[in-house]
This record gives sequence, C-alpha cells and structure tokens, in this order.
Amino acid sequence: MGKKLRLLAVMPSLLGFVWSGGVFADVWKTFHSDEGRFRLEMPGEPQHTQSGEKTFLGAVTNHLFSVHVLSQEFTVEYSDLPHLALALGGPRTILKKAKEGLLQDVQGEELTFRLFTDKGQEHAELAYIGRSDTEASHIVPATFTVQRAPSR
Repeated sequence: MGKKLRLLAVMPSLLGFVWSGGVFADVWKTFHSDEGRFRLEMPGEPQHTQSGEKTFLGAVTNHLFSVHVLSQEFTVEYSDLPHLALALGGPRTILKKAKEGLLQDVQGEELTFRLFTDKGQEHAELAYIGRSDTEASHIVPATFTVQRAPSR
C-alpha cells in the first residue's frame, strides 16, 4: 500500500462555549485519537463516523468526530489522502482545496485565510461567516493541517 497523507480539520462552531469558560468548564474533556494523531478539548464525548470514497488519485477515507451541545456543533475531521495528492498539488494546494470545500459545504463567506508552516507541517487558518436557517450569522474559525501519515 502506498504512503498516505492526512488532512486534519478542526471546526468549532461553539464560539459561545469556547469563550464562556466558567459556565461550561465542566463539560470540556480531553479527546485523544491515536489513529488521527491529535489531542484536543471537546465539550463532551464525540461521535465517530467514517466514510470512504474513490477518487482518480486513489481511495480517500474520512473520519469525523462530532459533539452536539444545545444547537451547536464542534467537529474534528481528518481524511487519509493518497500520496499522489501531495505529488500532484503539494500541501498548500490541498489546504486551499479543503478551504474551498468547507466554504461551499456550509455556504460560508471567507473573512481571512492564512497559510503557514510550523514544525515542518503545513497549516491553514480560516475565519468565515457561517449562516444558518435558524440562527443569525456568526464568525467561525477553522484550522487545517497536512500531515504525513505514519508508515505501517
């Protein structure tokens, strides 16, 4: 099996909970995914769903971890991408495509987008205006990282 890349996306829409420390402090728990190689605080135990798709570059496996609190959602997603994706486009192209896909999926409007390298990994930070049929518009942050998946 060829080498894989991992695209990690953190998309909290729980801004009220993120910034309100005292009220929901006891709800936040450390969630750790050995497979996804990340650890972060989430407002409860996430539900995991997995899906796959075949692309012209090869198979893509998506892992989604979501917590729903009241009418809000906190999501962490990672996708195992074929190594050919890196060879054809490079990490910054992958990050830009991830941003475009997210904005299209949520019908969001980009406010800021920043690409940067830290500790040898490519990252992107996105802030966008999220809209909902039931809620007022709000600013949502998202972070993306391209990682080389460990060899098996």
